[in-house]
Parts: sequence; structure tokens; C-alpha cells
Amino acid sequence: MDMSSSFSAGAMYSTVDVLYKWDQALYSEKLVSKTTMDLALQSNVFNYGFPDDHTTVIMLTNYDFVPVFKLTESLTGIRFGEQISVPPRPQSYTLDERIYSNYMGTYEGYGCKATVARNEDQLFFVWNDEAVIPFYPISETTLHHTWHDV
Repeated sequence: MDMSSSFSAGAMYSTVDVLYKWDQALYSEKLVSKTTMDLALQSNVFNYGFPDDHTTVIMLTNYDFVPVFKLTESLTGIRFGEQISVPPRPQSYTLDERIYSNYMGTYEGYGCKATVARNEDQLFFVWNDEAVIPFYPISETTLHHTWHDV
């Protein structure tokens, strides 16, 4: 991995099971004292955590385009009985052939590469020569991911 595009916990590996064990160990005082945990989980402006409910939401992804915050909020809402709705996907927009051709090409920066291509009417980009990700136009200047609501 080109570390020039990494940040935070980039290139860190884990599993849901391991992260859940870590979470549960925090409540056992094996890792930190109860005083430290109380301090870490006290109410703050970030509204972080649900310590009174012992609720843990673990979201792992290999893609930076996954709307992790939106998904974890939805899962938390389901856990606490909130009504969650999934918005419909935007309607496809018919692009003029000249506009299609303007999108084609390879874009590089920050140690990453995206190649925009098409197969008949299906647009897609290939991320770092690995992941093939389809998308579709919703306006002349906006493209919508077909795997995720972004």
C-alpha cells in the first residue's frame, strides 16, 4: 500500500470478533480501570458511545466510499427502536454521447488511481487497477455509485 494516501488506522487489520472481544474487555477492568472507563465514556459534545446500554456497533469496510457513519447511525437506530427508512436511489439521467466521452480517462493523485471507462451504456471506474465499481449519471455533472448510496 502506498502510505502517502493513508490516514488514521490505514492498513490496520481486524475482525468483528476481535473488536467485540476488545469492547467487552473494556468493561472487565482487564485493560483499564473503571475510573478510566468512566472518564472515557462520560458525556461530551461528540455524543460518543452508549455505555449505559452496553451497545456496541462495529462497522468494518475495505472501501473508503462506504457511508460508515450513516450506516452505524441506522444500525443504532434499529437497536433502539427508531423508525429507519431507506431513501430511493436517484433516477438515472441520459447523458449526451459527448459528455460520456469527456469522463473517460485515468485520474491520478495522492498515490491512488481511478480509471473511468464504459462497457456499452454502463459506466464504471477501476480503483487502483483492482476494484471495478459501476456508477450511473444522475445529472450532467453528478455520478451515482451503484453499490452504495453515494
